[in-house]
Amino acid sequence: MASTPTKQYLITTLAGRAQTTPAIVRKVLDAITATAHESVYKGDTVLLPGIGKLVVKERAARVSRNPSTGAPIKVKAAKVVRFRPSTSLRETAAKIRKPEKPAKVAKPAAKKAVKAVKPAVKTVAKKTAKAKK
Repeated sequence: MASTPTKQYLITTLAGRAQTTPAIVRKVLDAITATAHESVYKGDTVLLPGIGKLVVKERAARVSRNPSTGAPIKVKAAKVVRFRPSTSLRETAAKIRKPEKPAKVAKPAAKKAVKAVKPAVKTVAKKTAKAKK
């Protein structure tokens, strides 16, 4: 799949693999999402077996710069959520191959402009009539 899967795509795919209805899968997916939100709100780590974990981290206060003016800006400390992929997910990602580019087709060599060469023709000098003496 070339694009990012949507929630509907996940529901349809999971329903097919689990041989159940999309409505049941939607309820389960919504329950997992709600539980993850509650755990993150409490500051807990959310484990997603075979996928990874969501970890709440403290980001310290720092001084940054306004990119347009270069003026220093104070950035407050914050809690952020970081995703840490599982070992199996990292190994799977490492196996992804880049699509091969199609082989370049050699262009035919440009034909050189050939001067039109006239065939050599023997020229016969005109005989001039000699004046009679």
